Amino acid sequence: MSGEAVLVPMIWESIAGVAGAVEATVAARKEAARRKAEAQRERIQVWQDFQSRQQQAQAQQRRSREAVQQAQQQLINSGLQEAATRVHGGAVAEGFVERGGALSEERAAGLMTQIDRQLASLPARLFDDERLPFARLRSQMQRMQQASVLTIDEVDALASTLQRSFADYVQRAGQEAEQRRQQVAGAEQLLTQILEVRALCGDDKDAAALARLQQKLVLLAEQQLSPAALDVISNRFTSLRDKVEHSVVEDEMNDYLAARVTHHLNAMGYATLSAFSDKQPGRRRDAEYALPDGDRLRVALQSDLKMGFQLSHETRNMIEKTLSGEALSFFRQQEARWCRDMKELIRRLIKDGVPYEVKFERDVPDASIPVVVMESVDELLDEEDDDQRPHRRKRERHFR
Repeated sequence: MSGEAVLVPMIWESIAGVAGAVEATVAARKEAARRKAEAQRERIQVWQDFQSRQQQAQAQQRRSREAVQQAQQQLINSGLQEAATRVHGGAVAEGFVERGGALSEERAAGLMTQIDRQLASLPARLFDDERLPFARLRSQMQRMQQASVLTIDEVDALASTLQRSFADYVQRAGQEAEQRRQQVAGAEQLLTQILEVRALCGDDKDAAALARLQQKLVLLAEQQLSPAALDVISNRFTSLRDKVEHSVVEDEMNDYLAARVTHHLNAMGYATLSAFSDKQPGRRRDAEYALPDGDRLRVALQSDLKMGFQLSHETRNMIEKTLSGEALSFFRQQEARWCRDMKELIRRLIKDGVPYEVKFERDVPDASIPVVVMESVDELLDEEDDDQRPHRRKRERHFR
């Protein structure tokens, strides 16, 4: 029988499909936390400054990329590179010289002017970046402009190098812009998620850890975003997020279970003597019910959703410490009744979407049966002032 019993929740892979009402409540809490997080993010001035800098940098890079693309197209349109194909069959195109041949001073000046014009159209910042080839190309062009004689091959080599540099820059700048965009978007999403989980968190220690991660991310944005640093913050956050979200589910399940257990016990004829106590982080909640025909059932709902049950006997005899005779027989009848009712309670909880199984049960030993001492209204009135309301005083063992 089950005078004392412990029920444990069966393993749930996720909240999906488990107690739809709880799933909806958890989703609503997350959505409210997300909206709060987005509003908080917009009020972080350091982050707003970071976003402004990123937008300016992206706009500047976009203008540079467009300028290089335009210069590249103009170089193509000028026909300068076509000078490399000077010979058609055995004839030399009019106005050109054979490969390796020297250009006239006028022709050389015209070709170099075309190259100079395309380089001059680029933003000045591209010449200040030592990683880019444009400053070197300009120096090479200036040296060639000072040469007394230029061959068509020299001009063609410079034009080809310039074209490749233009094309490489456009491709690389596009890739860098996309990588940067993804990095900034990822950092913003991470900040929002940290703020969201902070809004959900009910544990002071976890909340402090999340606050430190937020501070690190904001400081990183003030300096320079590093993919490696972002990964470290993200990995630490993931473990905290999983822990907090699990706690949120347990918290909502706790309320749901308290309500459903009370509902089902009431439906089976158990009267509520004291409702489940208020929730406190990491603490159990106790409730007490009166069995039909007498005696009591205490229910302890743990924060990890385990449930404990313990029967106790009601008596008016304050001297009675152990049960015997009719009292013991009656208690065993009620114990058998609760054993049947507990199985029905489990069946109903499974139907609610929260499957439980019996982890431990036993008959309460005769010498260990908790006794609740009750006093009649008349006895209380004899002992108390007339303006004091009747109440019950009880002595019982604590369920553990």
